[in-house]
Amino acid sequence: DDSLLVFGLAELDSELGNYQEAIQGYAQLDNRSIYEQTGVSTYQRIGYAYAQLGKFEAATEFLEKALELEYDDQTAFELASLY
Repeated sequence: DDSLLVFGLAELDSELGNYQEAIQGYAQLDNRSIYEQTGVSTYQRIGYAYAQLGKFEAATEFLEKALELEYDDQTAFELASLY
C-alpha cells in the first residue's frame, strides 16, 4: 500500500508551499484510512492548502467536511479564520 508514501509526499509539498501539488496528492487518498493510520484528516489538509491559495470557498467546503467526520480545535480555528 503506497498510501502513506503518497501522504508523506503531499505533506512535503505542503511544507514547501507547493499547495496545488499537495492537494493533488491528498485527493488520491482515502481520508478515513489515512486518519486511522496517522490521526490526520486529508480533508483538513486540502482545506488548509486551498486557504493558502486564496480559494476560500473550496477551503471552507473541505474544512467543514473534516469537522463533520472528526471535531478538531485546529480545524475549527482554521475554518473560523476564513470568515
